Amino acid sequence: MTENNTSKLTTANNYSSILKAIDFFTQRFDIDQIIEYAFTFCKEILKPDTIILWTLKENNFSVSHSNIENAHYSFPYCNRYDEIVYFHAGLIYKDNLSNLLPKEIQNKYDPDFCIPLIMDKGLYGIIALNRHTENPFDTEDELLASSLMNLFSMSLTNYIFYKNLEETKIKLNEKVFNLFAINHSTKALLSELSLDNLYDLAIGVFSELTQSSFTTFFIKDSISENYKLMNYRNVDLYSTSLELTLFENKNCSFNLPIVIDMSIDHLKDRFIQTFYNGNEILTKINPSYIVLIKKNNALVGFVTLGEKVNGADYDPSIFELVESLASSTYIAINNSLYFEEIKKQKNLVNSKLNELIRLNNLMKNINTATSLERTISLVMNTLNISFDVDMGFFALYDSQLHQFTVSYNLNIMPNNCIIKVSPKLMPLLEGYKVIEYNVDYLSDYLTPDLLELLNESASGLVMIPIYIQNTEIELIGFFAILKNKNSVLLTDENIVSYNAIATHIAPVIYQLKNIDTIKQSYLPNYPKQFIDKLEAEMRDALDFELDLYILHIYCHKKSSLYPMSITNTILNKYKKVYPIDYNTMFIISNDRLELEAIVPLIVDGYNYYYYTFKKDFNDLKSFESLL
Repeated sequence: MTENNTSKLTTANNYSSILKAIDFFTQRFDIDQIIEYAFTFCKEILKPDTIILWTLKENNFSVSHSNIENAHYSFPYCNRYDEIVYFHAGLIYKDNLSNLLPKEIQNKYDPDFCIPLIMDKGLYGIIALNRHTENPFDTEDELLASSLMNLFSMSLTNYIFYKNLEETKIKLNEKVFNLFAINHSTKALLSELSLDNLYDLAIGVFSELTQSSFTTFFIKDSISENYKLMNYRNVDLYSTSLELTLFENKNCSFNLPIVIDMSIDHLKDRFIQTFYNGNEILTKINPSYIVLIKKNNALVGFVTLGEKVNGADYDPSIFELVESLASSTYIAINNSLYFEEIKKQKNLVNSKLNELIRLNNLMKNINTATSLERTISLVMNTLNISFDVDMGFFALYDSQLHQFTVSYNLNIMPNNCIIKVSPKLMPLLEGYKVIEYNVDYLSDYLTPDLLELLNESASGLVMIPIYIQNTEIELIGFFAILKNKNSVLLTDENIVSYNAIATHIAPVIYQLKNIDTIKQSYLPNYPKQFIDKLEAEMRDALDFELDLYILHIYCHKKSSLYPMSITNTILNKYKKVYPIDYNTMFIISNDRLELEAIVPLIVDGYNYYYYTFKKDFNDLKSFESLL
């Protein structure tokens, strides 16, 4: 066969291949198929010795197909690659390769030219081709490559257009469904006149259509101008009774968007500051989104949405649906209120009685936390139940001894452990929280005794200070979290909640401690005073090398209804006298002669005994063993 005939046959085969490619790429394929067939057609039609195909995935161009081994070079996406689409039409030859693409492609693979894979207005991939010098690419090969480039671009662009069309179709279907839901739900809401049924219906509609795991509905009361929780649904808790009223802070007025994403800090803070007790919505509800209901730019209510039951993200269109349904619900509620007005007038007396009963119940609940121990117990149980705290403790600060005493714990063996204030704990004294995520460093914060009491390994350590801000910070104590039921020890949302708890309970504990102090000053607690004084005297005796004696006066009777006859005499003449009960009295002195002068005052029926520090006892525990 002559060279001319061979050339004609090759050209005919090329045209046949191009027609086959045109027929093939005008069909509809997914992206992986398009890339696979683009590689195959380039290899079969252009017959390169080496061919490498890069595609864009996760902002990185990586090798998708290749006919050589160890072709692993990848490079990051940048905006200038898209300029190839606008300012460089056609194939990329050697003279422009280093200017348009990374130099490593030229250095590693030395392509004769590259075919850009264009998807709409962006660069999606590159095909690098090379032939040996014995059989280089000619003009006809380059023409075929340009035709293939256009076919690939058309197929990729059609793919993205079809994909966008499908997404638009889905959104339109969602719009149609939302309109259908709004129409039927609005009819149902407006036809309901009973407020209780309306609240149940409204919260059911919000919860079912949004698939929210925790949905609440607030409406502004026209009389009190407070925002009341009308109803809620929590798919995880069926028997929990939630009552919440938010008090509007008219000094803070923000122009909030209709949809508030609570993961955006500045929007969350603005919403919370709109109410005096706005933090309660975080501690009791902790919503993911809040959809506001406005009338003439005034806030008249809102709907809160928690995480979706399936864990998926919310589609933006759902917020439009909630806003429309919430507005319809607000209108329905107002309509229902007009019908309820006459009933309210009739039942005014019963309403007053019910109000008094509710106030009485509220006072009972408040009166249950009348002690420091009860308050601390409520705090720790709240952390355990509401915030999934699986391990932690509450410690009170003793400013005189400069130490903390553990007074309540979760999943730690009962023990009143003492924690000395170490340098690592100094931030607590200034009102700053302490956070340590590395469990290997917990020994820098906690005593070995306390670490041994942990029933299971901790996940870290978070200490939230409880203090009163007077002229200076007055530390009351702190509560510590060592482990949560979930894997995350601390989140931004938890920090806000923990700080809110600490701020809320600080004045309560402060006043309870003051009350205890006042009680002790009016009714001396001699056993406690004796123990405190004895400990102080033992420290002074050790520090200043003083003598220390204790005179113990006691009666053998089991009990007595009257104090010792010498009690008032000794109290008036001597200091450091502690009548523990009607049968027992202790006198502390650094002078034994002073105690011996008391002995003649002891009447019949009473015995006495001397105890000498460093001889009979060395500390409080050894002294107790003498009794």
